[in-house]
This record gives sequence, C-alpha cells and structure tokens, in this order.
Amino acid sequence: MGGQDENNLVSNAILPLVSVIVPVYNVAEYLPDLLDSLRKQTFSNIEILLINDGSIDSSRELCVAAALNDPRIKLIEFDKNLGVSAARNAGLDHANGTYLSFVDSDDKIEPDMVEYLVRLIQYKNAGVATCGIYFNYNGSSRKKRGSGNQYTASARFVIDEINYGGEFTPYLVDKLFERKLLQGIRFQEGVSIGEDYRFVIRVLMRDPLVVHGGECKYHYLQHAESVTHRGLGNLKMVYRNRKNYHSTYEMLQQYDSALASGALAYYILQEMAVITSMVKAEEYNRLLAKSVQKEVRRHLREYLGLKRVPLYLKACAFLMSIHEDFLRCSYRAVWKLNRVS
Repeated sequence: MGGQDENNLVSNAILPLVSVIVPVYNVAEYLPDLLDSLRKQTFSNIEILLINDGSIDSSRELCVAAALNDPRIKLIEFDKNLGVSAARNAGLDHANGTYLSFVDSDDKIEPDMVEYLVRLIQYKNAGVATCGIYFNYNGSSRKKRGSGNQYTASARFVIDEINYGGEFTPYLVDKLFERKLLQGIRFQEGVSIGEDYRFVIRVLMRDPLVVHGGECKYHYLQHAESVTHRGLGNLKMVYRNRKNYHSTYEMLQQYDSALASGALAYYILQEMAVITSMVKAEEYNRLLAKSVQKEVRRHLREYLGLKRVPLYLKACAFLMSIHEDFLRCSYRAVWKLNRVS
C-alpha cells in the first residue's frame, strides 16, 4: 500500500471503533502473549472483548487482571463451557465497533494488524479486509500464507478461492468485517470445527467487496492442544461437524450453481479429513469410516472431474471409494514417517 492520501485516511478522520472478539478457554499458557500483542496495537480505538468460556485453569484470573488494568478490555463470562461458537456469539452481542475482528486466544498478532486492516477496508471502501498468516508449528518451523500482493476481489471469486485452497482462507482470524454485514448471522453452536467456514461463507453471500492485503499480520500457533490438531474427538461432535459442512455445501449450491463445484471440492476434502483425524487420534471407528466412504462414493464421479482439485486428492478419494481402510493406512504410514523425522 502506498500514497499520502491513503496513509492519512485513518489519521485525519475520527477513528472508527474496532471490536476484537476473543473466546478464551483453558489457554493460560498462551494467553499472556496474545494479550500483550493486543495491548500493543498501533490502532488506538479498539475494544477487546474477552469471553471466558468456563475456563478451569488460570485463564480467568489473567482475563480479570487484564480488564482491570486496561479500560479497552471487557470481560464476558460463562459459568460453564459452552463452546467457541457460543463465545463468539456473545462477543457479537456485546460488540460496539464499526468493524469487527476475531482472534483466537492461543495465537498472537502483529502490532499493526488492526491498523493495517482498517486502512485497507477504508481506502478501498470494502466490506471485508484480509491479510496473510504465519503458521507456527510447535514453536519452531514457520510457513507463510500470503503472496504479498494487494488487490480487491468479488465475493464470488473469494468463495471459490476458499473452496479450492487458494490465497483466501476459510478462517475468521485474518479478516476485518464491516459490522453491518454481520447483522443476523450467528455462529452455529454445538459445532467444534468448520463453524468459521460457514460464517465466512454466509458473510460473502451478501456480496461485499473484499480487499486482500498480502502482508502477513496474524500468527497462527499450532500445538498439541489446538482444536484443529486434537484428532477425532467425540463421535456426536464429529457427526455435527460433518452435517455443518454438508449443509454449507448445499447452501452454496442453492445460492449460485457456478460455485457448486468449488463447494463440492471443499466438502469432500473435509469428509476425507475425518479419516486423517482418526489417524492423528490413533483411534478408528469403522461405522464412521463407512459413512464417509458412502459420501465420497456418492460424489466421486463429479469430484474426479473437477479440474482445480489436485491429482493427489483425487487419488485419495478414489482409494477411499474402493475400501475405507486404504486412505487410512496410506495416511498413517506417511504420518508416522513425519513424526519420526
């Protein structure tokens, strides 16, 4: 980004309020770093909403201390754990900002992330702004997702890029949303994985202009306790998560038939991810695997014909359709090799 007019856009006007929504549940080890990165934001007009989702470690005490020491921080508390979707919905109910962002409590952000996204969204008069992400693995290796390029895009283009694994992500945390776009949209409670994907898709179905800033401003910390790395979890939750992905696939089909192929690509990928989660959890449920196999078989011909789906994913789907154990055994061998190395 460049240009004097752009740089003065935020500073010469009354600063809009940005609400940062942070669900908190048993993250005492990581929360201090996140809070430190929020306090150091170069954009001053923010409110930080900490939603303590029934934590049983010292997370609550950290939240209380933070709220007492910084008037920008507000604490919302649940008596028991209701899940990340309920926590985010509470944040939506209490947010006062013109713009809203979501941050996970075990991650951290660059000091200028909020300012960077506000400049983008205002300069381009967009409804959604995004940035790149650093993926940090167990405190060591780091991968970057972001081209460094800045551009605007239509919502339909962004939906397709999300579904095909392009530059735009299905995550909430790398985005800033104009508040009015979110009216009437809620997070689906009782879902532990994919709730952000459905929320982002529903926002994009309102057809906002999206501006992408290629600089990486968000640090996504992947560790053993991360929700996306816990493996299978309880079966009722797995079936709810699968139902969530399937209903989002159907929703996109009905919204725009031109987006149906990408929606199918993402849906089948998430179905196969159930099998890889079994491997990570070192547990196996044959009935669940059979259910996934049935769904992959049902869409196999169409899936194999999708030009943007990589060949290795098509091979995975084909193996899964032959026998539910083929994908599991192949992935387990690769996964164990990676753990050893």
